[in-house]
Amino acid sequence: MVMATVERAEVEGGAGEARTARVLGERVSFRVVGDLGAGLPVVYLHGLGSEGADLLPLAVEVHARAGAPGLVLDLPGFGASDRPARDYPVVRAAQVVLALMCQRGASRALWLGASYGGHVALRAALDAPTAVAGLVLVASGGLFRDPPRHLAAAFDARAMQARSLPAVAAAVDALVGDPNPATAVYRARRLASHAGVPLAPSADYDAVARSARGALEDDAGARLEQVAAPVALVHGARDPLVPVALAREAVLRLPRATLTVLDGVGHVPWLEAPALVATAAERLLADLEAERPLTR
Repeated sequence: MVMATVERAEVEGGAGEARTARVLGERVSFRVVGDLGAGLPVVYLHGLGSEGADLLPLAVEVHARAGAPGLVLDLPGFGASDRPARDYPVVRAAQVVLALMCQRGASRALWLGASYGGHVALRAALDAPTAVAGLVLVASGGLFRDPPRHLAAAFDARAMQARSLPAVAAAVDALVGDPNPATAVYRARRLASHAGVPLAPSADYDAVARSARGALEDDAGARLEQVAAPVALVHGARDPLVPVALAREAVLRLPRATLTVLDGVGHVPWLEAPALVATAAERLLADLEAERPLTR
């Protein structure tokens, strides 16, 4: 298991509020939904340029349906967590999550990762399998056997900052297949951040670029056959960033996996179709509770 020394938590705020903890020498922001000691918890991991708040409504929904408590965090470099001046390898992000779980008294969880967060969850499943009861991978990164090198240029910090506001709007709009009020809030936050309005500190281009570089250098996608945990893949049929064909290939490579393809949905199913993503989590939680193996 990959696990670093856990430092004493420095926690602020009451139940349900944003809190902070010092983890592996860095401040991490997180929220807890429910009681982490009451049943198998779900860890929620967001994507690049995003933050835990984007997954908080989903955590509340899963808790209401299945009673599963949730740990929703801002990964290093995003939201209210620190932006350390270092490389951002995926393995380090996974270590931070594992250490925070340990601080909060959770030794095992269902990991729900969105986009880049899915890659972090895959890394944890490979490096710390006893801490990962199952995976819900939503429009997940980390599925490429050999990541396309052109993605490095797409996530170059200077190139991202140099884009015009209309270009940013078009790029965000292209990610969304089924717009709704939640995607509108997400879009507005991204545009405000790009324009320099201090509404969304998560859109830190240096952190995005460092995390993307770390993802391109990681080998999780070449090792999907080694993932022992059951996996529920949820993918939008209209995902322009991670093609659904990649998810169809991944479900065949993962030893215990199912795939749900959402018609009309793009790269942000957790915002476009949160009820369907919650259903996938609810079903996997039920399978884990009953200790039933997943069937294709």
